[in-house]
Amino acid sequence: MIKRMLIMLVTVAVILGGVLGFKPVVGMKIKEFMDGMGNEPQTVSTAPAVKTEWQERIDAVGSLRAVRGADLSLEVPGIVEEINFQSGDDVEEGKLLLRLRDADEVAKLKSLEAMHKLYTQNYERNSRLIKTQAVSQSVVDNDVANLENFKAQVAQQKAMVEKKSLRAPFAGRLGLRQIDLGQYLPAGTVIATLQALAPIYADFYLPQQAIAKIKVG
Repeated sequence: MIKRMLIMLVTVAVILGGVLGFKPVVGMKIKEFMDGMGNEPQTVSTAPAVKTEWQERIDAVGSLRAVRGADLSLEVPGIVEEINFQSGDDVEEGKLLLRLRDADEVAKLKSLEAMHKLYTQNYERNSRLIKTQAVSQSVVDNDVANLENFKAQVAQQKAMVEKKSLRAPFAGRLGLRQIDLGQYLPAGTVIATLQALAPIYADFYLPQQAIAKIKVG
């Protein structure tokens, strides 16, 4: 019995000794393997150092708006007689864009101008004759009244003739033409839009905390 116990103890001691002795050997072998691998080659990139100015950028969505813009129309009705522009044209201030048929108005204007000229001549003649008492003062007064009356009618008729024409109120770019030659236009019909594109406004929205960072340029 004692012999068996001794054999078992010796066997256990041999096994434990082998296990405990094997672990340092394995650790040493692993260390030798890792040392033998070495470091893998590394790629290195280089660039010269330069100085640049940093500009902070704030992105925003906005829209462009003309400083001046108008829907062009006439305040009197009529038939389109003449068109002097195309869609998208750049025009100068005062350019004649459109004219309505105005033959009747022009004829009436010429008649009134003729009457105004006649009463002017009568007034001038009677003003000379009154000095010799060849005419009475009432005749001269009547000439003055008639002269002023036809002067006012001529001015009124000139304004009517001018209303038959459309001129660019300011320099800019025209939009789409919305009328055609020979078309009857009621008063107030939009003929085209006109936008002054120099300069223009830029409308955009930013949070309040970004206001201090905004400056011209």
